[in-house]
Amino acid sequence: MVTGTPADAIRRSTTGSEQEHRHWLADRAWNSREFSVVLGAIATSEKRNHQKGFATHGPPLSS
Repeated sequence: MVTGTPADAIRRSTTGSEQEHRHWLADRAWNSREFSVVLGAIATSEKRNHQKGFATHGPPLSS
């Protein structure tokens, strides 16, 4: 069983600079009303990435 906070789960689910950004978002929002908004934004972002055919757990995309 996975233990820890939802912020920890977010950290484990990402890589690279995207992960660092999510760390910042999760730390900023933890124990606040913003947390559900942040999770919603992450879910929306991942859904959009999947629709484009990108894997959300792969390396960051370069432009």
